[in-house]
Amino acid sequence: MLAILNILYLLLPISQTGSEAGVNIIAGPNLEYTKLESVENQTYFYDEEDFQMGFHYGLGGYYNYYINRDYYIGLKAAYRHQNTTFLEYEPEVINIDGQAVDGEFEHYFDYNLESINLSLGGGYRLSQRFAVEVGMLYTSPITDYQIHSK
Repeated sequence: MLAILNILYLLLPISQTGSEAGVNIIAGPNLEYTKLESVENQTYFYDEEDFQMGFHYGLGGYYNYYINRDYYIGLKAAYRHQNTTFLEYEPEVINIDGQAVDGEFEHYFDYNLESINLSLGGGYRLSQRFAVEVGMLYTSPITDYQIHSK
């Protein structure tokens, strides 16, 4: 019985104690809920709350130190690019050859932001491939907002 337990213990993931480092690619949806309070030359979205979905991608690195085979503490750093487009539609009656026609204006507001994320946290491994993490995140923009609207 003891030999079987030893073999099973050896079959567990390599990082049972000690440390690991790695690189990861970041990509996915970017959910934005915002209230635009001050936007240069943009009056339609001013002082309105809105929820939209965009996209983000980036590249990161991490270092984890395993206290035992289930618990670890870690450091992460990542570069992230975010893009979100806000769209609003305004019904309008327009004049086409002297006839009143129902129309619609599309208000388009697009922004991009690049940032660096640094985090310190800890985790608990639920299985060989999944873990729950809790920690602190610091984000700093490395570019100004790039805003396009029409």
